[in-house]
Amino acid sequence: MASPSGGGGGGGGSSFFLATARAHHLKSRADALLRGDNFRLAILKYEEVLGLLGVNVSSSASSSSSSQSGSSQAGSLEGIQLMVAALSNRSMALSKCARFEEALADANRILDRKPKWCKAHYRKATALGGLSRWTEAAKTFANSASLARMDNDEASAAQAEKALWDAVKHCTREQLAQLILERVEDACVPQPTREDVSLEEQEEALFQHIFEAHRDKPFPGVYYKRTLSYLKRPMTVGEALIERSAMYTKAKAYGQAADDARNAVAFFERARKNMNKSGESERAARLAVPTAEAYCRLAEAHIAEVDHPLRRWDEAAKAYTKAVDLDPSNGAYQTGLREAGEQLSSEAMQQVLREVYRNEHATDPLIEGLTTDTQDRGHAVVLRVDGTVRFTNVPVKKFSAAARDALRTALAAAAGVNKLRATIERVRPPSPATQRKLCVSFAVVVADDAAAAGRVRDALHADVAAALGGDIMLRCLGCSAGDVELAEAEVVDVTPKHGVSDEDLAAMRGAADGGADHYGGDDEQEEQFPGLGHGIGGGYNATAHAYQRQIVPSRPQTDIEMPYLMYKLVRVDGRAIERVDKHPFQMTRVHYNDKEKPEEVFVEISDGSCRWTQTGSEVRVLCLHVPTNLSVSDLDVLIEARRITICHAGNGTVYLDGDLERGVVPDESTWTYDEDGLWLYLRKMNLELLRKSNEHGEMWWPKLFVHHGGIAWDDFDKDYSDLPHEILARHRRIEAEREHQSQLDQAERNVREALTERDECRKRARQERLHELRTGSRKSWVYLNRENPNESEIGRYREEEAKRKSNQALIAT
Repeated sequence: MASPSGGGGGGGGSSFFLATARAHHLKSRADALLRGDNFRLAILKYEEVLGLLGVNVSSSASSSSSSQSGSSQAGSLEGIQLMVAALSNRSMALSKCARFEEALADANRILDRKPKWCKAHYRKATALGGLSRWTEAAKTFANSASLARMDNDEASAAQAEKALWDAVKHCTREQLAQLILERVEDACVPQPTREDVSLEEQEEALFQHIFEAHRDKPFPGVYYKRTLSYLKRPMTVGEALIERSAMYTKAKAYGQAADDARNAVAFFERARKNMNKSGESERAARLAVPTAEAYCRLAEAHIAEVDHPLRRWDEAAKAYTKAVDLDPSNGAYQTGLREAGEQLSSEAMQQVLREVYRNEHATDPLIEGLTTDTQDRGHAVVLRVDGTVRFTNVPVKKFSAAARDALRTALAAAAGVNKLRATIERVRPPSPATQRKLCVSFAVVVADDAAAAGRVRDALHADVAAALGGDIMLRCLGCSAGDVELAEAEVVDVTPKHGVSDEDLAAMRGAADGGADHYGGDDEQEEQFPGLGHGIGGGYNATAHAYQRQIVPSRPQTDIEMPYLMYKLVRVDGRAIERVDKHPFQMTRVHYNDKEKPEEVFVEISDGSCRWTQTGSEVRVLCLHVPTNLSVSDLDVLIEARRITICHAGNGTVYLDGDLERGVVPDESTWTYDEDGLWLYLRKMNLELLRKSNEHGEMWWPKLFVHHGGIAWDDFDKDYSDLPHEILARHRRIEAEREHQSQLDQAERNVREALTERDECRKRARQERLHELRTGSRKSWVYLNRENPNESEIGRYREEEAKRKSNQALIAT
């Protein structure tokens, strides 16, 4: 029999089919083992499958190396599908075995091949959850659910949403604040123009708001459910403004909080008005609750704090009145209205009610509210139109300079202002957060011309495509008018607190002549002043720069307290820990029994140098700056009674150095270095116990090094289970004596109570017998006491009756 020509190619094809068939067979066996919960053997079988496909079987290998090491089997379509399925199942098996780092590596490998596969995101989120990276897990579960919905896979979407809820419930309240702030940033809300604080202060302020909202409420609180909702769908502009207003109120930036709340009110009121016009009354009715919350945020901003210049109880009462009208079932709004009313006279409260219900049907509440509110400031009003549009099927690269110029020219023409005052603030490419659409945010400064602001806003609502440049812009983007959608168009008051000078206002009112031509065209300006343009495609000139200088947000008058600025509380591996709900008197729980030890909490210094914790007799320190690829001989560790120094023995690099807050016993202190890092185990001197052996709190270190900031006493529970034997024995003896004395006192109280009860029973029986002898009828002592009350009871009854009649007369008056 003649051998075929091209034997090498034929042999390669035969070996390819044999390897693929064997890989399919091994995968089916591995799948059976996985269904039978035999995860260890299943992992080995999946490694054989990946080996046959030419993939690096090491589950900890990088995704880039695995994607480049595949043979022709893995490079074919069938091989890729088989490889992805094997990696997905092995990731699940690894997660079941708690090998989450390896499971995460496999999931990332799959995402390199199929970035839009919902199951790959689910595997990654499961591994992240196993590593306790719950915020990342929640966002990845949300992506998995979104992709499953796009593929019409309802079962996978429901599974991902169930896991998403579990991940959200594992988040701390600080992590909820971080997630919500990320969603607020994604909502394309206008940047703050009045007051602003740092990101750390924003997170702390929103945490305080969430803490107050969850106080005395069962777990999970309302913000766990809100975070779940915000992860499942994009946050609306109104919701983002409500959350940001609450955050700025806690950050004591009351002016910006009031502006955000006012804009949120305008957003929801206009949405309700449009829905009622289009016959969607049920949807409009559902918006009453968020509208009421926006009014509540406005009231809280007006309440401010004592002696603050923006503190206005009348404005707070107006906002609370509207909130109660929209959501009368909310007791918090009614309480707020009652407290605001108590600060006002009856005449002032009547005036508030007249103003609320007289202006209820105003033609344009936003413009009227903005101009009326700013008239009291004693200077000119500066208004700006902020808007966001979405383009369907338009990639970001098509939003060229010509499209930007057409958009800005059309907006400036609608407002009757110079083109340089129409700026593009932000361009967001299509993504799940933007509903797969190109989002463009813009702003038009109209100075104090409220009519121009209304004209631009109305033109955008009437025909957004025409208002943004019409055919010129559509040709640049390669889309039709039906692909353009208006997300939001709002008029915002950006008047600075300190006012606008007449010169700057005149410059902002100036006609369009002599604008761009004086400083050159837009392209020329971008070349001359790189990085100084107002957003994408924005130019630079003296007028615009003067205006931008005027609206730079300022710091609040009072800074928010930052309790964890110098350190943070974490677990041993650095994971975040939920803050304790502190008692006003800084009370904390103390444990003397080693079987009842609290969860171990570490203090991580903000500079990232170390992480430490303590018990009654020991301090443990993890040095975070020591590399993990050193040997023990490379380290020089010096432990003295009052000082610690850790450095490299060769080059002298200092990893940790400082004077200790309290003394330690060097001979009884030690250190270790392994894959977990460099640990110090310091034995406390506890000299404080020699002076006051019964006051064990005296030996608790307020900080590790002298140059560190102190930690709060009630940050976490105290572990005194390893106190010196003599002191612990004395404490237990004293506690036993106290317990014995307490039992004796309780037994004596029980005897007294029993004797008292026996005497009372004897008196009652004698009272019943005397009444029976006198009248011949038998009655219970209960009825006899009611018929013949003693003098003290009669006096108390008369006082209560007089008070009741007085209250009735007052109410009638």
